[in-house]
Amino acid sequence: MFSIRKKKNSIAIFSENQLIESVEIVDFQGRKIIVKQGNFGNFIELELQNLRSGVYFLRTNSETTTFQIQ
Repeated sequence: MFSIRKKKNSIAIFSENQLIESVEIVDFQGRKIIVKQGNFGNFIELELQNLRSGVYFLRTNSETTTFQIQ
């Protein structure tokens, strides 16, 4: 299980019980906007300042959720 904390120009992703090994941000049309792979431990922060307003999907190696940029 992971939780996200959206800041003004970034998003912080925390995992309580699993290592984060991959993160993807996908737009509503299915295009991969950001792809990160590696061993990030239980935390990663991604810059979002170049993303347009809209709904995005956040995928980690184990889960998917949505978030919105206004």
